[in-house]
Amino acid sequence: MNSSRYPGFHRLSPEARLDRLVSDGWLEAPQAEALRRELEPLLDRFSENVVSGIRLPVGLVVNLVVNGRASVVPLATEEPSVVAACCKAAAVTSGAGGVQALSGERRIGAQVLFRTPLAPAEVQARLDELLPAFLRAVGARHPRLAAAGGGVQAVTFEPFNGRCPGAGAFLLLLDPADAMGANLATEIAEHFARVLEQHMPGEGLGGIVTNYPLGRPATATVRLPHECLAAEGRDGRCVCERVEALSRWAAIDEKRAVTHNKGIQNGIAGVLAALYQDWRAASAALDAHACRQGRISPLATWELTPDCLVGRFEGPIVCGMAGGTGPYRPTTEPFLKMMRVGSAGELEEMVAAVGLLQNLGALLAIATTGIMPSHRKLHERKAQDIG
Repeated sequence: MNSSRYPGFHRLSPEARLDRLVSDGWLEAPQAEALRRELEPLLDRFSENVVSGIRLPVGLVVNLVVNGRASVVPLATEEPSVVAACCKAAAVTSGAGGVQALSGERRIGAQVLFRTPLAPAEVQARLDELLPAFLRAVGARHPRLAAAGGGVQAVTFEPFNGRCPGAGAFLLLLDPADAMGANLATEIAEHFARVLEQHMPGEGLGGIVTNYPLGRPATATVRLPHECLAAEGRDGRCVCERVEALSRWAAIDEKRAVTHNKGIQNGIAGVLAALYQDWRAASAALDAHACRQGRISPLATWELTPDCLVGRFEGPIVCGMAGGTGPYRPTTEPFLKMMRVGSAGELEEMVAAVGLLQNLGALLAIATTGIMPSHRKLHERKAQDIG
């Protein structure tokens, strides 16, 4: 059996890595060539041991109106019907005034695990003493963040008591300004761990960002007159009733709620992936928000009123306009231009709106034609083109 040990593999170029894999029998030459064709010059700078890349289709969500402004939004996905369903839902809602969205409170947390012989009250006293100087140091180390009004907003200590005697976690609450903020949070946490060791007995065991949502969530709402949703021979109120029933199903059945929320994240993760942002962090935060009451709840709900179907999304949207890998991708700037967003808050609102529309598109399909007819058409087209 070939060994998978490759000392110094990271020092090779992507082409040299592929050559090694062929010479060692892991790949045939035509297979390596298939991987080589997907290489891009920048990819080796984004990750480690790179040998190829993958391409996701980026479709455009059109017909979109958010906060009274028309927009075109990129959505990266390999899944059939996602973009089509979102476009259909956007067309329905734009005729009723579009989606109203509100960004959340942009906060990100960082944690330091600390082991100390001090009692919690003594830890708090030491924390109160060292905090002013630490906050000044953070401002000096991150002047752009400070100039944008960001930085550490609060630091708290949670002792683990009997769960882990002698240890606890410090939580640093940060305003990341226009950045997503994960690397910033981790860097500040690691710095804070060193500061703690200088000011109190004990040992910092690690500092790291938390993907748990800590700020106020973003929201998106839409009000649709019943007649907007007439489809497939059913009057609008009948379709609205079916959509509301599907929404209630997700509220009472966790097995359905998981898939309900996955559909919402088809839209949210798709937009963030198109912008080369960390959609896994966004997904983790949304999952945590959905479970905040001890069970899985739907991220979007639909309620029938005497004259309207009212849809509402609520959840954290983890994104940013600064930092990360996105700005280095040549596609990011034109995508943001089409989206017409100029700040992280505006991006949050657009992504939240897409999440709500993706949910509406899925529920409309389930309530009328079913999901599979449109899936089947795209699969047949793909088979014809490839076969």
